[in-house]
Amino acid sequence: MDPFPDTCRGIDLGQLRSDFLRAEEEVLRLGPEKLAYFNHELLKPLIFHDGEELSNEL
Repeated sequence: MDPFPDTCRGIDLGQLRSDFLRAEEEVLRLGPEKLAYFNHELLKPLIFHDGEELSNEL
């Protein structure tokens, strides 16, 4: 996701990156043995912004 801007095609990629990094950090902290204890509240929905100009950057 790094080559994309913070908002692309209406999706808030800045927030998605942040949410992903928090979830990834927790997965790595738990490791395979304790993955069943993963806090599913760390999985956030995608945030869309209506009416924003679509980005042509890829």
